[in-house]
Amino acid sequence: MPFSLSEPRMLAEARQQSKSRPLAIEILIYVAVFVAAGIVLEGGVMLVGLIPLLLADGAFQDIVRGALAGGAPDVSLYDSAVNGILANPLGTALMLFATIGMIAGVLVFCRFIERRKLATLGLRRGHVLREYLVGLLVGAAMLSAALGICVLAGTMTPTEATVGATGVLIALFFVGFVFQGMSEELLCRGYFCVSLARRQRMAVAIGTSAVVFGLMHVPNDGFTALAFVNIVVFGVFAALYMLKRGSIWGIGAVHTAWNFMQGCFFGISVSGASPMPSLFSFVGTEGGQLLNGGSFGLEGGLAVTLVLACGIAAVLLTKSAERPGAEAAEGGGPGSGPGSA
Repeated sequence: MPFSLSEPRMLAEARQQSKSRPLAIEILIYVAVFVAAGIVLEGGVMLVGLIPLLLADGAFQDIVRGALAGGAPDVSLYDSAVNGILANPLGTALMLFATIGMIAGVLVFCRFIERRKLATLGLRRGHVLREYLVGLLVGAAMLSAALGICVLAGTMTPTEATVGATGVLIALFFVGFVFQGMSEELLCRGYFCVSLARRQRMAVAIGTSAVVFGLMHVPNDGFTALAFVNIVVFGVFAALYMLKRGSIWGIGAVHTAWNFMQGCFFGISVSGASPMPSLFSFVGTEGGQLLNGGSFGLEGGLAVTLVLACGIAAVLLTKSAERPGAEAAEGGGPGSGPGSA
């Protein structure tokens, strides 16, 4: 079967419902949405959620007592309070749940400002549970394959988990990753990639959204040039998966399973993040960073590059999940318009 990518209904509908814009304008609007949803709203949710953790932190209590006594602020206490929260697994889980702010911001912008139906973001009805479960399996299999390559090559070995895990904590992190995975897919694929494809060629829309997705991870600890390449390639894979399946449910699940398996099942750093509660733990061997990704995690290594390349080829070789002619019935035939590949 040859490589193929036809225009899905979600793109045809998005083109009909709102105006397309030049590439530079779309990027500027994306930046504004990212700041408003990803920093302001998400940060606000994070701050509200931090209140119970702060009130229970001894260093923070000392800061409050010192302030009430009128004493000079002790900078070391601030550092201790921040480090204490970051070291608390509940603080890490809270960061994942705070991405609800991102989801809300993207939905509000697209629905009430852009006047786009939620279906144009990939939030389509029909086979939602099936698409999500398949996506979880795909994401888990891909991440496990990357780890398997490293283990077989001798660049990763199992070790004792550094952060204890309970059933409640693991379940909490999984739900957190459900929100976190969907938030990034809604922002970068459902909103941004589809918005670009209303006017640009499909390849330009996919490539631009993938590069921007990679740039979002630049501030992460341990970030490298290869990590940037891999995250961009993941962005390409994610866009293709969404467009092939015709909805965002599947790729949201892939993203969730990828991060959850990496951080909470195998105990590997997720894009440079601090260790999380995990059932198992794998560490990279000295000199194996090119394959295993070093401190950034598997996403910084060639094992992931290989797995993602195979994933992209597999997606392109599969048939579209939408019925032939369904796009035409909705107002946009396969391959029509500037979004065709």
